[in-house]
Amino acid sequence: MSRLRVGVDVGGTFTDVVSVDDVTGEVRSCKVPTVPDNRAQGVLDGLRALLRAGEACASLAHGTTTVTNAIVEGRVAQVGLVTTRGFRDVLEIARMNRAHLYRLELPARAEPLVPRRRRLEITERVGPDGTVQTPLAPGELEGIVATLRAEGVEAGGGGEGGRSPRRSACSCAGLA
Repeated sequence: MSRLRVGVDVGGTFTDVVSVDDVTGEVRSCKVPTVPDNRAQGVLDGLRALLRAGEACASLAHGTTTVTNAIVEGRVAQVGLVTTRGFRDVLEIARMNRAHLYRLELPARAEPLVPRRRRLEITERVGPDGTVQTPLAPGELEGIVATLRAEGVEAGGGGEGGRSPRRSACSCAGLA
């Protein structure tokens, strides 16, 4: 029975693989190139480089920093957001749960991933119990889609006042 626990982190450039032998405490690691067109290939290459002949994993934990890196480096699609009228700025307002509200020397909050000009509102309202209080206004979609296309939006989503999305105007309009 194997006693080797393995962890894998797939990054944009490299895939890191580390193992721990639960009996001996031996730690091994390696770094192999990530294969952007087939990220699984980098994982397999790393496992081949790390594992000895006949070894198997007792467990494998997998994570990725690919998306995190893309966000940090600004390599993301131009995103649009369609939300319930009155909730356009929820991304920017966020929540007041900062540990140090009055520490002005701390860095400013990062810019939202969707800038205000690409956050659009549509008339509709859903109650907390899921009942439609104000029906979606499909007549507003044409203008919303035109604005998002003019802004070069490549991907879109919709939400209702911060609750789980029930429908997406972008999807309805064929943008997403």
